[in-house]
Amino acid sequence: MRISINEQHAYPDASNEEINTEYDMQWQEEMEEYIEEVTQEEVSEYLDDIRESGLINMLEAVTHIMGVFDISKDDAKSYWMHWATHFGEDDAEG
Repeated sequence: MRISINEQHAYPDASNEEINTEYDMQWQEEMEEYIEEVTQEEVSEYLDDIRESGLINMLEAVTHIMGVFDISKDDAKSYWMHWATHFGEDDAEG
């Protein structure tokens, strides 16, 4: 016999959907505390490393950024654009 989440957690008046939604929201809030925010510096260092390796075309880097840093396509594009726009500036200053 399968025990429903209502019986497991003693929420007699709540539906499984309500309980799961509440649990998901709580879990997401707790996980956000542990997830570090990605910084431009981290992404730029990653992009410098993969550019130097020559293993991928840098125009394809957005997909790699999304996977490595677990971020949205829009965020990955923004990091890539910043890196591409400012590429080589540190070398010119040093």
